[in-house]
Amino acid sequence: MALIEVWSDLMCPWGYLAGIYLRRARDEYGTDHVELAFRMWPRDVAEDAPQVPSRLDAEMVAAAQHEPNAFSRYVAPTWPSSSLLASEAQRWGYSLGPEVGETLDLALRRALFLHGHDLSRITELVKIAHNEGLDGDHLAASLRSGRFRSDVERDISEGAQLVKTTPTIVVAGVAYENPGFDLDWVRGIPVVAAAHPGVYREIVESAATQD
Repeated sequence: MALIEVWSDLMCPWGYLAGIYLRRARDEYGTDHVELAFRMWPRDVAEDAPQVPSRLDAEMVAAAQHEPNAFSRYVAPTWPSSSLLASEAQRWGYSLGPEVGETLDLALRRALFLHGHDLSRITELVKIAHNEGLDGDHLAASLRSGRFRSDVERDISEGAQLVKTTPTIVVAGVAYENPGFDLDWVRGIPVVAAAHPGVYREIVESAATQD
């Protein structure tokens, strides 16, 4: 089975869109020969780049212009301070199997971008797991013990030579840096200079032909 790996920060709206478009392309292509593997790239750890709420808010507004049903304005009283804990939760999901991992990955991103949950709080992560029919108590214990921290560190280590931005999509050793969007920053505001949603189907087709 061909593999498409997607490195991204769970708090990256462009990574969220990449996952939506890749899943959609996979379903439209009608192939069961492509596996999507979502790898973690928490920027505050991998790049020593702290989360900046104003920047994230601006990027969410820009991304929502292209997939409005995937976003809501974030109105929770606190912004996530880090995506590291949520990244550990995602790796916990993958420990239960690739389908569970992929489902939880999308649920975590939706919880932030569509429902306004603070992904840096264990209580919120447990709610998300419960909503997906998973054992939230087991997740909470795993997060408190740091059991899956090494899995996140492994993702960062294995992506170090490939990942220059989030998201980065890798197929057969070839890296595509946020291929769906050309972004410019104008006085601190993200401006989408061009959008290429069709590129995700091309990536899926390319991977499928290599199977």
